[in-house]
Amino acid sequence: MNILIVEDEAITAMCIAWAIEDMGHVVHGPVPTAREALALAAGTKAVDLAMLNADLADGRGAGLALAHTLQSQWGVSSMLVSGSADAAAACDAAVAYLAKPCSIDSIEQSVAIVLAVLGGRPPPPRLPRGLHLFA
Repeated sequence: MNILIVEDEAITAMCIAWAIEDMGHVVHGPVPTAREALALAAGTKAVDLAMLNADLADGRGAGLALAHTLQSQWGVSSMLVSGSADAAAACDAAVAYLAKPCSIDSIEQSVAIVLAVLGGRPPPPRLPRGLHLFA
């Protein structure tokens, strides 16, 4: 799967990218702004999932607006990985929210669950700590 990572905290971005690569997925990014993410998405053949922080380097709530744009322009589903629970819950374009701080294990488990749900499978009865599914 192709996963776009949009995170403005460099260490967090690299940890997420490494976890996703260790799972065998192709990582696009990470990039710190919505503007860079849109340019990357436009130049990428297919992104299966975007992992977005709600607040990015180009503004508070920029990740939420980015989720809407990715969905409407390219049909890309988004998973918010953020410490802003209220903002994440208000984003109707995201399919899931993973609360920060989170462990590498919870990132890997959450991505696997979200991709499975997007593929039509039901979620497991117990979700990793901090993961909330919206779809």
